Amino acid sequence: MQGKMIWQKKNCGACHQIYGLGGFLGPDLTNIYSAVGKGPMYIKAFVTAGTPVMPSFHLQEQEMTELLQYLRHVDASGKSDPKQFRVNYDGTIAN
Repeated sequence: MQGKMIWQKKNCGACHQIYGLGGFLGPDLTNIYSAVGKGPMYIKAFVTAGTPVMPSFHLQEQEMTELLQYLRHVDASGKSDPKQFRVNYDGTIAN
């Protein structure tokens, strides 16, 4: 999946999490695609414009489409609320 390669190439996981795994500067994005008031247009706006702490990534239209497809796929794979995860002593997450 090309969207995952874009996620990795742009180092999104340094600041954001998928299923609570990744950086903690930005929010967990596991279910951002289906979140009320969010979704693909919301994601696209942030990736395009950036924020004071997140750069604009200047993705080509095809790259943006692929990244959105990846986030849609991740979202469809399950629900994530990192605040409810129990973290084991070794850093893994318990079911």
